[in-house]
Amino acid sequence: MMKGSKIMNVFEECENYLRNEGFNPIKINDGLIRFKAQGLSFLMSNDVSDPQFFRIIALFDKEQFNASRMNLLEAANKVNSEKKVVKVSLIERNVFITTELFLDSTPVINDFFERLIDILSQAILDFRLALNQH
Repeated sequence: MMKGSKIMNVFEECENYLRNEGFNPIKINDGLIRFKAQGLSFLMSNDVSDPQFFRIIALFDKEQFNASRMNLLEAANKVNSEKKVVKVSLIERNVFITTELFLDSTPVINDFFERLIDILSQAILDFRLALNQH
């Protein structure tokens, strides 16, 4: 129990980091926070069944890409094979572009958070570029 509550504190530290850096996080529930960065909307989530797991998500409706499911899958495959720590998934009507990691109980948030946002933003751009190649 101590370990889980300590990890939840890490999640809260990330929320505080977002607030302190001017990202204006909105807490949706205890495990989900919405924020904007680099002109994009993101979700930050944890998993109560795996308290060391941490995820940042960019979520899109697939219709906004105006592409066939096959082209979306090909673009996702391209990004997945070329990018580190990014995963593009198509689930029903949604395109999820995520980065996931495991946190220890003493992370230095400044060391990784901005880089994760940069990586996700670039993956979104690369996904859109890959769609334009089809």
